[in-house]
Amino acid sequence: MKRTTRQLDDALLLYPELSAAQQRSVQRRIKAGELKSVVKGFVSSLPESEWPSLVARNRIRVLAAFFPMTVLGYRTAFAGGAPSKDTVHLVGTYRRTVNLPGLTVQVWKGPPMQATDVPMQASSIYFPTQERLRLENLTPNRGANANAQRTLRALCHLNA
Repeated sequence: MKRTTRQLDDALLLYPELSAAQQRSVQRRIKAGELKSVVKGFVSSLPESEWPSLVARNRIRVLAAFFPMTVLGYRTAFAGGAPSKDTVHLVGTYRRTVNLPGLTVQVWKGPPMQATDVPMQASSIYFPTQERLRLENLTPNRGANANAQRTLRALCHLNA
């Protein structure tokens, strides 16, 4: 039986994308000092100073690996997926905040992905319909995160 191995890009290794054997290999390489853990499930061979730019370059891939079946939400969706003040807002079936190098990901609990939402770059993260985008941005900012400005105030001036 011929054994085939896929060469991994050491700059960005995401556990959700790896097989069990590849994960064990990565763990051995971490112990040997060849790789460093960025956050749980995210490993890189690059120096720590390059991690924010690595996350920025591979933002959709990282989001899809760690937050599958979520939808870009609020300001992030309105900006086409670009972060606002180094924060990406997603909508999922749970509430969670994760700090990555150079990026904060806030997952807000809301309606799950719908059949009309569009997958981004053939991944498991979705772009909302225009209707959903507008409705989410009409939600008022409240509570401790009111200053986070997850919604757009100027949305009411948009043409329907």
